[in-house]
Amino acid sequence: MRGALTAASPERIESAMEGSPGPDARFFRALACGLEDAGEFLAAEPAWERFLAEAVREGRFGPQSIEAAAVHLHIAEMLGRAAQPMHGQGGKGESHSPHSRFARACALDPHSEAFAAWKRWAQGRSASKVEEVCREWHRACPGDLEPLLYLMERAEGRSAFPKALALLEKAERADSMHPKVRAARLRLQGASALRSLQQRKTHLAEERLAALAALPQASQGVRPAFVNALRHLLALTGGDRAAAAAARAEVERLLEHKLAASLLIFGIADLTNHDDLIHLPELKSLSPAERAEIPKGLARAMTVASDFALQKFKSPIAYINEAQEQFLRSPRSLDTRETEMMGELGLASSRYLLAWAAAGAGLAAGGPAEAGFLLQRARALHGEYETRAVALAAAAVQLARLRGDTEVADRAIAIAAASERQRPVVLTLEQAREVIRRELASPAYPTPGARGPDYSDLVPSEGLCQCPACRARRGEDFNPFEDDEEDDDEVEVDFTGGPRLGFGLDEKAMRDIFDSKAPAGLPPGAG
Repeated sequence: MRGALTAASPERIESAMEGSPGPDARFFRALACGLEDAGEFLAAEPAWERFLAEAVREGRFGPQSIEAAAVHLHIAEMLGRAAQPMHGQGGKGESHSPHSRFARACALDPHSEAFAAWKRWAQGRSASKVEEVCREWHRACPGDLEPLLYLMERAEGRSAFPKALALLEKAERADSMHPKVRAARLRLQGASALRSLQQRKTHLAEERLAALAALPQASQGVRPAFVNALRHLLALTGGDRAAAAAARAEVERLLEHKLAASLLIFGIADLTNHDDLIHLPELKSLSPAERAEIPKGLARAMTVASDFALQKFKSPIAYINEAQEQFLRSPRSLDTRETEMMGELGLASSRYLLAWAAAGAGLAAGGPAEAGFLLQRARALHGEYETRAVALAAAAVQLARLRGDTEVADRAIAIAAASERQRPVVLTLEQAREVIRRELASPAYPTPGARGPDYSDLVPSEGLCQCPACRARRGEDFNPFEDDEEDDDEVEVDFTGGPRLGFGLDEKAMRDIFDSKAPAGLPPGAG
């Protein structure tokens, strides 16, 4: 077989072997392995198919056996590696389809690893395909958590909260201590209450708010502020001014900040289409001391929104501009969590100077949040500073691994791998610390004339792709006369970790890059 693949003389090979091999299972397995080793995946499929048929004919195993399932699974994974999967002709349209192969393998031998491989393949295709796989996975293996979490999140994304909560109950029976399961109960109950208020179903909103308030995790930290903000809006819609005033006073007490309470209630009112009930004071009516408190007020309101993973939580653009101005004057005025929220606000509103300053303040403070602040700095950079962004992201990966922060590691890997480098950049712990030292020594936002630290010793240069898309992503191909888009009056902040992962790639593209380039040694759950 090796001779055939290297175009050696068939006569010489047969002479050396004292005859030609018979077309049995061993022959077709050798042929399939040889073609696969040569990267001829599509040509290897019919060879594997012949091996399967011959092995069954020879009585090695049955057509419905777990051995047959293993062959189908191997073919599916092999075809999934093909750059351009080919579809059969003449009534064999599924012959080269990894999907049908995975389906056959999982039907013959339904186990978690096979379904997980099927799901990984489907993630490069479409969300509906992944959902189809997860439904089949859950049907075959009802105790597995992974398909339940995916189906639950898909239902949540469609605002189908009753279905999402029903799936959550199954997930809690499977593993009630899993971090995603524990976080989902709070998030889903909160979103369900918001949805009822948005639909002006007052009685249902009150019931769901009561269920939310009864959760132990809803009483932690500043989370009761969210519950009372909803109570305030419900009381206003019912015309109960006294109850509304009492609930608002409780929000102010919990947040220890009057403006933070106003901003939180404003954001929730906008989410539930009750913005006509809430009005923020104009900036010109605030005193200098009140303006100086805007960064803290926004940060505390966003902290609550982040705990409940509120999507499209809005803040007025005038307040965001003022927050940037005030924070740049006094970047050490906030605690670590509030500083992190300022960075997220800067990223969501394209105020990259604010995000950069917040990340710098967080790094200067030190502590366990360093990886997250390195990630914020990497996200605040544009394509022309790719080497610096890659160094920041690679350092964030190393520090996140040290802390066991899989979420930060996941997102940082996606940014580090988004460059056109053929190999991922992996730093040691000492090199990651060196990145922090260099960043602290260069606090200013980079410009073409002052690009900041040189990371060529940590991030070796490689030839970069010169196609128009890659050049555009590096900032080498742009229209200098193109006007910037005008700001809206309000800016949305999505606390689901969604849209902005770096270099203009969406979450699906980042996930594909992550799966292909992630370095070894990540803590469980990072993938």
